[in-house]
Amino acid sequence: MAVHPHSKQVRAPNRCRGPNAIALGAVWFVPWFMLPTNKTTLPLLFRVAAWLILAAVAVATLSPLDARPKSGFVPDVERLAAFLTVGLLFGLGYPKRWIAVLGLLLAGIIGLEALQLLLPDRHGQVADAAFKSAGCSLGLMAGVAVRRVSPW
Repeated sequence: MAVHPHSKQVRAPNRCRGPNAIALGAVWFVPWFMLPTNKTTLPLLFRVAAWLILAAVAVATLSPLDARPKSGFVPDVERLAAFLTVGLLFGLGYPKRWIAVLGLLLAGIIGLEALQLLLPDRHGQVADAAFKSAGCSLGLMAGVAVRRVSPW
């Protein structure tokens, strides 16, 4: 650590300048050992994240085609990845209720596809629902498996 010549405060060295400063700062800001590891707080965080991501995916699914976020991947891969994330978070948050969660998520996927039929520039298709359901199911199974072998 360097000491500023005009003050008695200790300053950090100038290692965090440049395009990666934000990313490095974010990594240093969240020390992994400070994340909650007890059996009540961590599932709650997964549950909140799961519902927030599900809401964001639903908004993206029902938004006009021009306003839909695009990652540059094939739309089927985007659907699979989005619902894989949703399923993973729900599996981490609700590992003992995975059957009910799977039923709820699959019903939600069918509902989102049905709602797309009501929008003029969107279309609900069985193939889209299949990719979403596959991603959701795989993510949910992965989340439940991680929770069963993890200490938390």
